[in-house]
Order: sequence, then C-alpha cells, then structure tokens
Amino acid sequence: DDDAALMLNERINYIIAHIAEKPIAELTYFIPDKLKSGGKYVTVTAEIRTFDEYERKLVLVDERRIQIDDIIDINGSIFE
Repeated sequence: DDDAALMLNERINYIIAHIAEKPIAELTYFIPDKLKSGGKYVTVTAEIRTFDEYERKLVLVDERRIQIDDIIDINGSIFE
C-alpha cells in the first residue's frame, strides 16, 4: 500500500543519508531465481558499507549487493 511504500522509501533515504555511520539494519529483499520465474525472500541483519548510486544498490560489509528495488522491508534500532 502507499503508506508502506512511503515508509520504506523514507527508511532507504535515511540509511543513505547516514551511510558514513555504517548503519546496521534488518533488510528483507527478493532474490530472483536465475533458472525460472519466481524466487525467494531473504531477511538479513547486516552493516551497510556504502550505497552504489549508479546501480542503485546497498553494499553490505560482506560485499553482498542488494538492489534497492528488491527491498520490501527495512527495520532496526537506527529508526527508533
């Protein structure tokens, strides 16, 4: 719904604005299946190292790269 999308967008923008602090957040995102249509949702709690503006991806400290458009939920104490 629109309220959830707005809140998600605000949280993404907050993380990007505070990226120098290397925020820790719980991210739930979609990983598409490489062989067929569909995929799975994954939730990970991690420190976010940087934001790749060109590819629109959050880069985690373990080098995982999460596409902004694949994120469906973000939580964590940074939002309290």
